[in-house]
Amino acid sequence: MIQSAGAAKVGGPVDELLALSEIADSCQIEPGLTRITRLLNALGAPHQTVQGVIHVAGTNGKGSVLAYLSAILQAAAIPVAAFTSPHLITIHERLTFNGELVADTLLRQWASRVLACEAARQATFFERLTAVIFGLMAQWQQQQSKPSLLLLETGLGGRLDATNVVAKPRLTAITSIAADHQNYLGESIGQIAGEKAGIIKPGVPVFAAPNRPEAAQVIEQVAVDKGAPLQLLGRDFNHHLIGEGWCFEDRHGALELPLPGLKGAHQLDNAALALAMARDLGLHGAWPVTPEAMGQGVAQVRWPGRLERVSQRPEIWLDGAHNPAAAEQAAAFFAREVRPTIMLFAAMTDKDLEAMVAPWGGLVDEVILCDGLGDRAMATERMVEPWQARGITTWQAEDAATALALARQRVVPEGRIIASGSLYLVGALKSLI
Repeated sequence: MIQSAGAAKVGGPVDELLALSEIADSCQIEPGLTRITRLLNALGAPHQTVQGVIHVAGTNGKGSVLAYLSAILQAAAIPVAAFTSPHLITIHERLTFNGELVADTLLRQWASRVLACEAARQATFFERLTAVIFGLMAQWQQQQSKPSLLLLETGLGGRLDATNVVAKPRLTAITSIAADHQNYLGESIGQIAGEKAGIIKPGVPVFAAPNRPEAAQVIEQVAVDKGAPLQLLGRDFNHHLIGEGWCFEDRHGALELPLPGLKGAHQLDNAALALAMARDLGLHGAWPVTPEAMGQGVAQVRWPGRLERVSQRPEIWLDGAHNPAAAEQAAAFFAREVRPTIMLFAAMTDKDLEAMVAPWGGLVDEVILCDGLGDRAMATERMVEPWQARGITTWQAEDAATALALARQRVVPEGRIIASGSLYLVGALKSLI
């Protein structure tokens, strides 16, 4: 049976995948479906046997939406597997079965099978890992005594992403759209939305919360062209706050719910998107999802590294906001309470640094810029200017451990420490705290 990971071992094929991931991060982002299709076919085409796939694309919020949906389905006692990326500490985080990490032995077995294929030689790290995941999901699904669901998060974009090989998913979803990875997805919001909308399939219901009119227009047109029924946030379903909770509404009626377990105003959009899909599953499929399960899942969800408080004294927050739109959302959350703040910050070289720093002006007193996060990370010297231009005291640290130690020394009793800008930084810090 599929089991949780427990303590991960070292050595073997999993470590080879991790080593390759460091190379892939710097030079092996190669969109396209030819290599992954060839590799999956060499493994017996597990992507063609899986059922009940829910495929999610978008710039920000993909992982949160899948976390909400997974929590809802678990509360409804529906078997669910989820593939998300990236991981924070261990590769096992990328695949969960009913909320539990994949067993180390199983991950090793499938890594060995994939790496033994001739087709794996030309595949990128993410393609190899995607092949491993499809193999594991197909194996797990065959063991279930009742209908199960498989949640897939795209790695980059959608149209040419390695996960986009399932011909007939049960549902597709598109989260918020913003500027990110423009060198691969296009410069305009419309172009980026078009790449994300590449996961939409003929006749398959699609749910979207794109939060930008130009993105919504593109998604609507693709849905029309492919004959995919579309439900759009703000048009077909919506939400509003009531008292100490909130209300989700769609054409089937209203649900009064406890506030989402994830923090930030933007999480209402993510939770609403997950609820819209859960409602559809409950009404039109073999997956009975009750209002009670919806409320329980939304309230009890956990998603590490997203506005996550990991320490009380000193107060330390981790948030993986890694593009300007996500930085604006995180800053808006912390702006509710102005306090002495030290920030730990890192960013990748392809990011719009000025736009990522701008939302934090007036909120941050000191920033510690972190090095030691791999070849894709921006040099600390390059990150200094936009912070100093805002009158923020700037420090440079050789690694996350040094940065955290300095922050602990300098934070005042009534102050707080916020780490943001990169999920790589968040992962490094989580392993230290």
